[in-house]
Amino acid sequence: NIEWESKKLTLAAIISAIEKKGYQAIPYRSSKLEQTIQREWKIQRQRFIVAVCGTIPVMLISLFLGLELFGSVPPSLEIGLQYSAMLLTIPVLFYSGYPFIQSAGKHLKKMSIGMDFQIAFSSLLMFFYSLYSLLFGDKIAYFEAVAMFITFILGSQLLEKASIKKMSNISHLLSWDMPQFARLIKKDKREKIPIHQIQTGMKLEVLPAEKVPADGDLLDEQASLDESSITGEYMPVVKQKNQSIYSGSLNLGSVFHYRVKKSSEESTMSKILKLMDNALQQKTQFQERLNFFGRHFTNIIALISVSSFLIWYFVLTTGWQQAAIVAMSVFIISCPCALIIATPLGFQVGLSKVAKHKGILKSVQTFEKIPKIDTVIFDKTGSLTQGKPSVVQELLATKLSSKNLWNKNFLYSLVSGSIHPVAVALKNHLEKENPSISQIKLDYRKEILGKGLQATQIKKQGNKQEKKKF
Repeated sequence: NIEWESKKLTLAAIISAIEKKGYQAIPYRSSKLEQTIQREWKIQRQRFIVAVCGTIPVMLISLFLGLELFGSVPPSLEIGLQYSAMLLTIPVLFYSGYPFIQSAGKHLKKMSIGMDFQIAFSSLLMFFYSLYSLLFGDKIAYFEAVAMFITFILGSQLLEKASIKKMSNISHLLSWDMPQFARLIKKDKREKIPIHQIQTGMKLEVLPAEKVPADGDLLDEQASLDESSITGEYMPVVKQKNQSIYSGSLNLGSVFHYRVKKSSEESTMSKILKLMDNALQQKTQFQERLNFFGRHFTNIIALISVSSFLIWYFVLTTGWQQAAIVAMSVFIISCPCALIIATPLGFQVGLSKVAKHKGILKSVQTFEKIPKIDTVIFDKTGSLTQGKPSVVQELLATKLSSKNLWNKNFLYSLVSGSIHPVAVALKNHLEKENPSISQIKLDYRKEILGKGLQATQIKKQGNKQEKKKF
């Protein structure tokens, strides 16, 4: 990180100094949502690591005592191992499982219970019953069940956080793909300013191969733009004077100037990024139904659990310990862990597919609608292409005979200096067909928007000059 006094030095000056040294510097400005997602991810991962580190030795102790791998265990060693398991379970339950306990407490204050209450209450009940049994009872404990239960649920939630974090990274990469600075023209002077300082009415300059930082109206006669980041269409669009141009568009032609009509935060690409950020904060309809189901399901299970305790204690007269074990079993086994894990796992897989194909997520409800789709209608053929034109057949004019390698060298030299998709396709084709092809010197080269490329070569033969124009 670099810190500086803003009154003495500007960010643009720092970036300029770094670029003069041959490096590229990009200012990092994370959104509030991204900061929240990153913070929650780090905390969730830390809680899960603590849970795993505590659960593994507890499970090993349980296996050692349960299977008696080395014969019968001396009572003193067994008690020592049980206390060790109890100490290892404490951080798993009260640190890693704290969010469940906190959420259960909040729900109790509102006189309602949900799945978090079921998880927290089951874990606490098992832990304190095991502690009582270890201190005053028959020395039978269930610390491994407590640790494994918490770790299992935390793992599923970590998958959900991972999917949201991955999608936020896609949004972050899209924002990084945008220019971080703009060239402001003020009284015939050019000044480099950060994009968040762009205001309506400013006159900006865009160089070839640069992206438009904010929406505006073209001031020059023409400009050739690639608007694929907005429309999905990769073929260039020629804009005329006073026509609108949009942020995220790539300049395929020469330098042009335009007047800003929307700030960078109000421009088209910023709206797309905000759309993705809003989508990450939404819940699917299935998740909302699951929460509704969880509230009523937990109430019913709590009633059945209490009823089981009363029947075993008063009717079957088995004693309070056996009745408590039965009640705990009902409460724990009925926890809908499959739903808790399957929902975020499905969410994670869906978001991963979107990220893999560089898709833009408008709303998470889209995932639920996809299985119902049986017909897809495309209104633009360009959307079905790879976005990169390629040469499929050569039809050479008389002047460009396939036997004349000099002409192909000239064509190669002509298209090599252009970033137009057709020029790039020709260049790639010539390199593939003629690996030894090389560029020749061109004295004059001009790109005519919407028409093609023009170049001139001057050859000197003594006092005479031979000019060839293509």
